[in-house]
Amino acid sequence: MGELKSGLRSVGVILVGERWDLFLMLLKTKEGRKGSTRLREIIEEEIVRLQGRPTNPKETMGYAELKSNHAKLVKEVDNLEKQIRKQKVYDQLEELAGKVGLDFDDFKNIDQVAPRLLKEWKQQDLGGSLIPLPEHMHQFITLIELARDKREIEAKLTEIRLSGKPNP
Repeated sequence: MGELKSGLRSVGVILVGERWDLFLMLLKTKEGRKGSTRLREIIEEEIVRLQGRPTNPKETMGYAELKSNHAKLVKEVDNLEKQIRKQKVYDQLEELAGKVGLDFDDFKNIDQVAPRLLKEWKQQDLGGSLIPLPEHMHQFITLIELARDKREIEAKLTEIRLSGKPNP
């Protein structure tokens, strides 16, 4: 324990028995991380939470992580949309989503719209046309949630790139 450069302080942590085993389980959730790195992350997350600052991971992701997550989300959104379209229920679900007030610009209200979407879907009679099954409805809601996450990351990437300071 002692002073490090820039006012950083080194401290020791002792974990005994079951606490050590639980900490090792925590480490396994973040593969490839050193114990000290994971412990620092946990402490920093708690400090941020206590200070009332945003705890949204997209707000604290680095540029490289944002790019990587964006690429994954693009693939997931494309694949899921293709699956739903292949089942020939996408247009019906999209129309229903509009009817219950989904904001198609950024999908930020999906958490409020999803329950209404499910209730409305259960009550509708499509007059003999292909009625979306529960799996279709849940795939569609998942698609919208992923699209929302993708848009949020795109906004953050745009902000970073416009600032001229992307840090690889």
